[in-house]
Amino acid sequence: MIYGGGLALAQEVHYLKGKKHDIPRRYGPVADILLATDPGKTSIPAKQKLINRLTALMCPQRVYLTREDGMDVWAITKSKRG
Repeated sequence: MIYGGGLALAQEVHYLKGKKHDIPRRYGPVADILLATDPGKTSIPAKQKLINRLTALMCPQRVYLTREDGMDVWAITKSKRG
């Protein structure tokens, strides 16, 4: 629910010129992360940063791109928190 709501509200702000201050506090972190990512400038590092920022809200896992059997694949690992 949090991710879906945050996505819908971020799209409202980005595409429909909604007001960021109207986003309910509950969805603010997700919407802020999505709004900080330019949807017109996608790249592997940008996608990796976006995924890791979103997952950091709920779990310790992180993703990174690696090669396995000659293919690029996303690997999942626990973050190195102190």
